[in-house]
Amino acid sequence: MLTIVREYLQGPGLAILPEMELVLFALGLFLFSGWKDAAGRAWSASLALAGVAFSGYTVWIVHTRIAARGDFAGLGGSVLADSSFIFFAAVLLAGTGLAVLLLADECEPSPSAYALLLLAAAGMLLMVSGVHLASIFVGFEWVTGSVFLVAALMQARPRASASGWISARLLMAAVIATALLASGFLVLYRITGSANLGQIAFVFGIPAAKGAPAPYPSLTAAAFGLVLAGIFAKFAVLPFQPWNGAKRHDLGRAMPAFVSGTVLIAAFVLLLRLAVVVFVIRSGYRRTAFLGLAVAVVLLGVLAIARRLTWRQFLGYAAVVQAGLLMLAAGAQNDAGLGAAAFLALVLIFAVSGGFAVASLAPSRAAEAVSQAILIATLAGAPLTGGYIARREAWTALHHAGSPWLAWVSTLAGLPILYGGIRSLLSGGAKPLCTDELPAGVPEHTTLSLPALFVLTVSLFVCLAAGLYSEPFLRFARYAFGI
Repeated sequence: MLTIVREYLQGPGLAILPEMELVLFALGLFLFSGWKDAAGRAWSASLALAGVAFSGYTVWIVHTRIAARGDFAGLGGSVLADSSFIFFAAVLLAGTGLAVLLLADECEPSPSAYALLLLAAAGMLLMVSGVHLASIFVGFEWVTGSVFLVAALMQARPRASASGWISARLLMAAVIATALLASGFLVLYRITGSANLGQIAFVFGIPAAKGAPAPYPSLTAAAFGLVLAGIFAKFAVLPFQPWNGAKRHDLGRAMPAFVSGTVLIAAFVLLLRLAVVVFVIRSGYRRTAFLGLAVAVVLLGVLAIARRLTWRQFLGYAAVVQAGLLMLAAGAQNDAGLGAAAFLALVLIFAVSGGFAVASLAPSRAAEAVSQAILIATLAGAPLTGGYIARREAWTALHHAGSPWLAWVSTLAGLPILYGGIRSLLSGGAKPLCTDELPAGVPEHTTLSLPALFVLTVSLFVCLAAGLYSEPFLRFARYAFGI
């Protein structure tokens, strides 16, 4: 029996072993859910970090297997281990690790919260590796369900406010979003007779290569619209979003950072895969609609940033703008655009995590301001930061694609981010976590805890190193698409 299991895990099972390890560590954390003293909280955080580390090491093993033998499938052909999976799995696991550290710094994190974070990470890995509509759908539901359960855990805390967390309206919207995505997948299956992305892409790709219309044009348009609407809606209805109450401090920092950074990247990577591989947005109304939607996302984020926001709200809406820029870069449909999208995804996760790390206690007002200024510059695409390199690559890609006005959109979108960030910085938008629970006489800004300081240091290092010495980061980003 053990020989059979070992042979499976060394063969096709290796493709899903990172997800399996996260699930196993999550189950272990659920077993310790009743251990809530100081030692138990430290043990839970350590166990969660160990789960992320083991999964990351397995991703490296998968990388060596791909380098030696090429891509391989697993789970009955439902998932594919390739260079894209390696890159985005590494990025998403890094974001999950940073969220675990931020969660360890909060008031009374439950072991179940760590377990749900690991389950959400497993769902995201399934999303980015899935090549079957069922595996992609299950992965997305896994992520959203885990995030909702974390919100329910936080709402059940004794000192938590009971209003504005998970309302019946939000749950109903989540059900509708799920129905939209499932309907889009069902229509795709009706058109092509297959749930495998490769076979679906083959059906759509042949007419596109010959300049002919797609099969069943009306159904294809319906599937395209339903899938886009479903992905956007499922991300929009998640708790911890700035428009769903993330400005409140009893929500903590870990989950808003996780949703605005890591989950956002997973959702938009799925969106790009379906748009580029399945719907073949090289030309026609689908490419126009995709790029128009990208511009709309950028404008929505810019308009929200123009208002007076707290630091937490600013980070959430700045991430929305970055998502639109990621879509613009990928919509260029060339190697430079795909590389720019992957590079931006890498920088965004660290910039958002670092931003939420400093949205609490800081070493001093000067140090806090300098840290926030670097993160604002990164999100705005200022020179000497990773954000600038991403904007430069996106500009090049869109110009080569014959869309100079979109290149200007990607560049000028940094100005309102810069304005909104400076405005929130000057207005003192960053507030401490659990301010109402601080003892009397303790100032709001004292020192960063060790986990938050580590998250902030790593984030600032990546944001600056990616701008000052970008070549290794660009090579890693281009590896995601075999460039």
